[in-house]
Amino acid sequence: MLRTAKHYGVSFAPVQLSQGLKRQMPAFYHLGSPPRTYRVPKIACLVGTHMSTSQRVSGLIHMAKRLDNTAPQPRHNPQRNCACEPCKQDRRDGCKNPHKCAKTARAILDSLSPLTNISSKPPQDNLTLTHRRLEKNRQARLERGKITFNPTVTAKTHLAECFRIFLDPSETSTSPAYRLQAPAPGLNIQDEHLVIY
Repeated sequence: MLRTAKHYGVSFAPVQLSQGLKRQMPAFYHLGSPPRTYRVPKIACLVGTHMSTSQRVSGLIHMAKRLDNTAPQPRHNPQRNCACEPCKQDRRDGCKNPHKCAKTARAILDSLSPLTNISSKPPQDNLTLTHRRLEKNRQARLERGKITFNPTVTAKTHLAECFRIFLDPSETSTSPAYRLQAPAPGLNIQDEHLVIY
């Protein structure tokens, strides 16, 4: 199956991902991470102790959140024997240095490409249909009527939407696509001539 996928150029090439899909992506051996992000000694405790139940990016976010010190519980201290509740629980689960694991989780999250990074939010492109039009489309599907085209480029429902075939993997972008903003009024910009095939 993998040989056939490689032969036909199957690639993970979303144009833009919703925040929900970014959280659903696998935490380890992530498609948006640079090489050598996942060295075995560095991530062994994360994989074995912390992420045994949820191996998704959302688990890394939960792990790294304690570094922000936004919780109402006792604040996290950047040391091996931190007394905050999440670190105590991690030590009970078998982790020797929860702070180090939280820093590793944050480093993995920060190393992800802009397309898959949870902290990168491209500007609103205003291409998505309004709620009223989406509701009309749902009704039209039930009645087999006319459906208004939804021009959004953001994949929202499932990661399977993001795979493309007949692509050269070296030509896929790691940056999210977004619509360029109109220039400010009063600027003198010459129109470019475009040839569209």
